[in-house]
Parts: sequence; C-alpha cells; structure tokens
Amino acid sequence: MTRPDRPAAELELLGQLANTIDETLSAVIPAGSRVALLDVPDHTNVGDHAITVGEFVALRRAGFRLTHASALETGTPRRLAERLPETVILLHGGGNLGDLWPAHQRYREEVLARFPQHKVVQLPQSLAFERSETLTAAQRAFDGHPDFTLMVRDRENLNFARREFSCRVELCPDSALALGPLATPSTPSRDVLCLARHDHERLSDEDCGSEAVDWPRPLDRRESFLAGLAGDLGAKLDRRPRRPSGGERLLALALERLARRRLHRGICLLAGGRTVVTNRLHAHLLSLLLGIPNVVANTRSGKVHDFVDTWTESSALVRRADSLAEGLRMARDA
Repeated sequence: MTRPDRPAAELELLGQLANTIDETLSAVIPAGSRVALLDVPDHTNVGDHAITVGEFVALRRAGFRLTHASALETGTPRRLAERLPETVILLHGGGNLGDLWPAHQRYREEVLARFPQHKVVQLPQSLAFERSETLTAAQRAFDGHPDFTLMVRDRENLNFARREFSCRVELCPDSALALGPLATPSTPSRDVLCLARHDHERLSDEDCGSEAVDWPRPLDRRESFLAGLAGDLGAKLDRRPRRPSGGERLLALALERLARRRLHRGICLLAGGRTVVTNRLHAHLLSLLLGIPNVVANTRSGKVHDFVDTWTESSALVRRADSLAEGLRMARDA
C-alpha cells in the first residue's frame, strides 16, 4: 500500500539522499573490498535497526563483500584479528559517538587501537561530547590511527569534527535513507501519532503527555528467536576465533533478519498516524520514506534539527517545532 500523491519533488529528494550515501561509500571504501560490520545493534531501538538494514542494502548495492557482522557484546576486538584478514572494518552508524553512550565509544576506541593495520570507517554518526576528557580520548584514538575515516550526518558535526580531529572526515546522510521510498503496510488509524523518546537524550521532561508512544519494546516471538540465535552464534564465534566460516554468514543473516523484523514493526507503528510528531531522528526519516507528514522537535545534542537543516528541510512533509508540545499543537491545527 502506498500513500497517494507522492510528489515528484519528494521522490527526487529521497533519490538524491540515497545516491549521496552510495557515492560517499564508494569514495571512502576501495571497490570490491571485503568488509566487516561491527557494533550491529541487537536491542529494541527501531532507529538503529533502520540504520542496519540501510547499511546492508548500501553495502550490497556498492558491490562490497560483507564477510562478518557482530554486535557489541560478542564482537570482542581482541578476538577478531584472525577473523578479519584483509578486511575493511566498518563501525555501525547512529548517534552514539561521544559520551552520551560511553560503552559504544569505548568499543570504537578499542577497535582502533587493536587494528592499526586495517582501514577503519565509521559509518555516518552524530557526535555529542559533553566532557573534555572524552573528547581528548577520542582525539587520541581517531588521530592515532593511520587509516581512519569518520563519516558524520550533518554540517554542524562536520565543522566540529574537522576542527577537533585530524583524521579524514566526510559528510554523509544517515544510512537508513539508503532504503529509498517505502510502502505503508496499513491505513492510518489516528490523525496524530506522537512518538517520543524518554531516555537521557531527550531535551527536557516535557513530552506529548499520555498520548505519547515510543518504539515497540517487547520482542515478539520471531524477534526473540533471532536475537537468541544471533547472541548464541556471536558468543560461540567469539570464544573460538578463526577465519570467516559458515557461522559468520549465519550470524550476519540473523542480525539482518532481526533488524528487518524490528524495522517492520516500527513502520507499522508510524503508519498508524496521518501526521507524526516526534523527537526521534528515525521517526522523522522513516516518515519521509513512507510519505507521512511529520513535525520534529529536537534532542539534547541537537542532532534532529541539525540533520533537517543539512538534508531534509526542503521536504514539504517536514516542519520543525521547539518542543513536542508545540509540535502537537502544530499538527492538530494543520
């Protein structure tokens, strides 16, 4: 099912964004490379899974050979060396670079320290540094690696990264946009859907009130099976380091299937609203891919509005709000 009257300008914008991702990947990663994707999410955040599916799609489209994929908990850097020979190491994109999500930043820095002979590429990220010591550690890790490329998702981060780091820095849209236009699985059941994040990235304590929802948290049976399979396979491979095998391919497949399942449930949630109000970047991006009008508030790091300013402000589907409450009023008054 598709929403009616997808304007040509909207489809053209989505095509341009996907092309920019493809062109940037091809400029950064040598043609025909074997690649490994690390820090693939196995949690319930739909946005991260939208990124993952987009990464798989973009890498295949570019002709790269994915030989390994692993999650944070099972992709132990000190045990990966035998399994990643002559491989370009890719770090999952998103919004965890800096000190808002320290476990992922520590992992990123350990990978850079453990693999000085490999080309390492950080796929598109938003940056958030609130402590000088975290920035200093990142500078030491990023600039100390002889072949590290940092891809960032908006112009504010581009300016910051080029000022603070001496590694190669490239501007690239979020990988979820590699998916291109999406069909909606159902007709809307409500006029306004408010999807609000409630973690430490939100801008303040205000939200859409009792009407607010967030990404689906409990795993359904298929997701539970895939998550368990990926965890078991990853742990087994992590205990027995060796060169790529059938187990590696099965693990990558399980992680991709899990990502696609989580993404589908998120799409079904968004499709329930004729208009979406959100402070989640990927609720905005998926709404654009689905053709759903959306009003976007910001986050603590400013990443949502920074992304809109850089890539999507020309879309007739998107409006900015100073808060979720204001966004809700705007959506209802439209």
